[in-house]
Amino acid sequence: MRLLASLLVTCLSSLVWAETWNLSESSVHFTSIKNGVAPVAGSLKTSGTLTGTSFQVEVDLNSVDTGNPLRDRNIATALFEAMTFPKMVLTGRLPKDAIPAKLGETRRIEVASTIDYRGTKTPVNFPMVLTRIGEHQIIMATAHAVSVSLSSLGLMNGALEALIKLCQHKAVAPFALVTFSGSWNSTKP
Repeated sequence: MRLLASLLVTCLSSLVWAETWNLSESSVHFTSIKNGVAPVAGSLKTSGTLTGTSFQVEVDLNSVDTGNPLRDRNIATALFEAMTFPKMVLTGRLPKDAIPAKLGETRRIEVASTIDYRGTKTPVNFPMVLTRIGEHQIIMATAHAVSVSLSSLGLMNGALEALIKLCQHKAVAPFALVTFSGSWNSTKP
């Protein structure tokens, strides 16, 4: 009986990895500090796929939403230069046993990934929590905020200064605290 159960788990695990998972209802959230004291929080829309153990998430840099349309436009145009660099791409691999097999099961994992932006590839690790909420649905979110250096994204020379000048700020922190949350829905092969 144990052998049969073991074979069943192995077969089900391989079926999970044969599926393609599409990202929906997802976003990247960020917080930065302007003028040394004022937090600025916002979000960006994302899309992506997970096939096998490999994932790719695209961040739409024209979708900045801080609740202030003028600020959104300033961040998208002056900082991200979204007309020239419209997206940031995050790629990586999940550990083979990362996706929970049972409904309600949660897994905590560390995801090594790479941010590809402006021709620069920046390695970053994200602590993630994955929870299976349906037969074909997983919720994935960062366990806590991750500090991402604006310098590592090529935003310190020129882009950040342009934003500071445009908005007449004294300063903007050279990093952002970043989180991610999203729902992954599978399609059978």
